Order: sequence, then structure tokens, then C-alpha cells
Amino acid sequence: MNLRPLEVLALAGDRFFRLVKNHHTDGLGMGWGASRFVPPPASPPSDKDYRALYAARDLDTAFAETVLRDEAVGCFDRFPIPLKTLAIWDVVEIVGSGLPLADLRNHQMLAARVPTDALHAQVHDEGQKLGRAIHGDPRSFAGLIFQSRLTGVENIMVFDRAIKPGLQEVSRQPLLKCKAFAATIDRFMLSIV
Repeated sequence: MNLRPLEVLALAGDRFFRLVKNHHTDGLGMGWGASRFVPPPASPPSDKDYRALYAARDLDTAFAETVLRDEAVGCFDRFPIPLKTLAIWDVVEIVGSGLPLADLRNHQMLAARVPTDALHAQVHDEGQKLGRAIHGDPRSFAGLIFQSRLTGVENIMVFDRAIKPGLQEVSRQPLLKCKAFAATIDRFMLSIV
């Protein structure tokens, strides 16, 4: 059997951020649904289905990937974002240790023969095929590390089977009380309305 040539990166106390709606009490929680690397589950979910947690290396990227996305494209002034949109989010800081991740950053994506659409397209078909292949890989990856299509900063995606042993929530606070978020607002040319 030929396996995709994937490099492994093991997290060792690395810190990441994610945004979680404030009514969800578990900062490491996730629901069933489709995303970049997770195909739509069966109804009800089967043994082949899985969930995943996404987190970013910095707050800017966590915000861009979760809330802003492509919303401001075409707006050349400060983009108005409603206060009520921001008020529902908490910033969760997590630490990852001992997680073997498939490394799809930079040249590793090419070496692993991954189509660029798997990581960077707005449509997720190729990414979902890749996610299923890595989830079923006999090398038992915990997930993958890749660069955000929006900021270029590292993101991780961790399969549900690896969250409890490999990730820990270290802090949580409302997004609007996070001091670093003021710089995010300025960098992304946003205006709270």
C-alpha cells in the first residue's frame, strides 16, 4: 500500500486560540457538521463520521476564520460589524501536547501531493476528501496543521478522537473584553456599530 508522503509535526505545549459561542460551556466542544476537512455526517452519524476542532495560532486568525471570513470583501472603507455579532463570542486559549499532526504547511502541501483547493478553496469538497483520508490513515494522525487561506497563519484541525488526550483549555474570556481584540479591529479595518 502506498501512503501519502506526510511529514509529522508533534505539538509540544503549543498555544492556539479559538472562538466559541458564549452559551457553549465546553471550550473544547464541537458539534456535528461539515467543514473544510470534515464531510457531512450521515443521519444519524455512523462509525465512519467524525468531528473536528479548529484553532488558530493567533487571535486575528481565529476571528477571521470564525466570524469575519469573506464578509468584508469589496468594502474599501472600515467594515461595519454589529456589536451584537461580537457579543456572542468567547476567546478560548488552548494548549496542545503530544498530538501527531500531518504537516500541510508551505512546501509540505506539495510534497504530500495535496491539491491547493483542499486547503484554500471556498468550496470544501477536496478538503473533505483529504480530511477523510488523513482520518483513516493507518499512521493515526491526531489531525493536521495548515495555513489559513485568509491570513496565512497556522491553524490546527484536531479529530474528535484526539481532543481529550491532547488539548487543554487554559483560559476563556468574552471577545469584547479581550485586550488584544482592539488591535484585531484596527488591523482588519473594522468598525463596531
